[in-house]
Amino acid sequence: SWGGWVRPLNAVSKTLMHKGNEFRLTTDTSGVPACEIYSGGGWQTGAVGADALSVGVWSHLLCTYDGENVQLYVDGALADSQAESLEITSSSSTALSLGRDSAATGYFYGQLDDMRVYNYALTATQVRTLHNLDSAVRFE
Repeated sequence: SWGGWVRPLNAVSKTLMHKGNEFRLTTDTSGVPACEIYSGGGWQTGAVGADALSVGVWSHLLCTYDGENVQLYVDGALADSQAESLEITSSSSTALSLGRDSAATGYFYGQLDDMRVYNYALTATQVRTLHNLDSAVRFE
């Protein structure tokens, strides 16, 4: 699982979190978030949000992958789930990049906070709890 709090200051395609040729969290040219996994020599888009992130507004984004499904949560709620059976090859030698990709391009214009990576897929309850812990308002 990977993600955190983001506050975009424009709606342009950018990289929010990127771990080598392993996984990433990005936005498309309209500001719609997507969870991606690297496999077969290229990036595979696993889960995509339904709406663009609001400019100037904090949103909590979290991607989970359990080896069967890639899921994107936006503000604690499931936004998309796609069946995938790809393998993420994790390497401690690849850098974790925040606000840009590993090639130092695709810079994110905005703010990031409490970005996290887990070595397991969080459950829906865990994602909602993370969102609620850091929100000014608690959601049930």
